[in-house]
Amino acid sequence: MKNNRKHLPKIIAHRGASALAEHENTLESFEIAIDLDCDMAEFDIRKTGDGRLIVFHDTFIYKEEHMRFVPKPVTTFTKSKRYYAAKKSPYKGKRISKLTYERINRIAGGQGYRVPSLDEVLTLCKGKIFLDVEIKESGFEDEVVDAIVNEYGYSYDEFSIKSFKPEVSKRIKEIDPNHLLSTGNEGLMGCENDLSLVERVNSIPGVDYMTIHIWPYNWGWARAEALEEDLDNARDKTTAYIGLHSALARKYGLPLVAEEFGFPRDGFATAMDAPTTCRDAYYSHVFSFVGDQLQGANFWGWSGFAVSASAQWERGDDYTGDPAQEAQGLNGVYIGDSTVEVVKTAINNLNIH
Repeated sequence: MKNNRKHLPKIIAHRGASALAEHENTLESFEIAIDLDCDMAEFDIRKTGDGRLIVFHDTFIYKEEHMRFVPKPVTTFTKSKRYYAAKKSPYKGKRISKLTYERINRIAGGQGYRVPSLDEVLTLCKGKIFLDVEIKESGFEDEVVDAIVNEYGYSYDEFSIKSFKPEVSKRIKEIDPNHLLSTGNEGLMGCENDLSLVERVNSIPGVDYMTIHIWPYNWGWARAEALEEDLDNARDKTTAYIGLHSALARKYGLPLVAEEFGFPRDGFATAMDAPTTCRDAYYSHVFSFVGDQLQGANFWGWSGFAVSASAQWERGDDYTGDPAQEAQGLNGVYIGDSTVEVVKTAINNLNIH
């Protein structure tokens, strides 16, 4: 597992290299992620009815006849190379926790893929890629940690564990007090402007740091046709948003991290050679808070050496960091963008020891 990119953006293969493999969360998807030299492989763990720990995202598994496949684009979500809207009725799907592992793979096999066990994924990835593990349900946290640490010998700097279930996070924290815990919450905009809800989310026992997301275009702070004109408004509202959450973080004695933020290319363009003057100015503004009101800031997203062949992701295209159902390169930072120098400057301004 390479460790020569310590202070560069981390490339995370979500459910493996899900955009390049035939199916997400499969051994093939993790093999591709390893071959691409990704920094992390993210995946989900569930437990079957016969007690097997498997790598699978959804609560239910569906037979092909219960899924309605449509041509691209579908803006709700994307799954590997097939775009679909699924009739996800509990009456049609089979609950993973009620099925045997063998039965699950009979259903999966009918769609041309195989659901791997956690053992298989741990064996494949050992020493090759950092693991970003999400536990989807409670009750088997100890089994997961025991498998990763004791059975397969992963050290604590080779994996992280996350969950949307507070009880799971609480148990992981009990097992490993040094495991940092956050909610991944967007802040006020992710809580329907209900400040009391933001407080409740971030006062969950064991939370180590508070998170926010910042998206000026998505939130109406900057218009697509007037990004330059609206830049000052976007910066002003960002300053206020960070200030509000910084005060809340101090109230609970928590560091504050901008978990993700982004700004479009000039002219709302997707072309790789489109300038990023407004974005650069906006990034510099957000980074100026790091070390004071923010203890960290992660930009969205890193496109690196990818080449965007089309505005919307097509099979065979490079993965640019933007979701497949969104405009490719609009928010992404390519290696040739002037934004890279802004990021470098921000990194050099940190006291890295």
